Amino acid sequence: MTTFLLSILLLFTIFAAFAFGVAMGYWVICGVLNLFHPNRTLKKPSSAPALAPTVGGD
Repeated sequence: MTTFLLSILLLFTIFAAFAFGVAMGYWVICGVLNLFHPNRTLKKPSSAPALAPTVGGD
């Protein structure tokens, strides 16, 4: 029984390490792509705040 539990634990560890590696690789690739994205450094024009017209008849 101990051998069975240890083999299951080893298999789970291998799968967990694989899933962690895939997730970290995805995170790193997304970070690098975001770092070199051309729109990251461009200044976006700010739009004027849209104000509702009010009646100033005091």
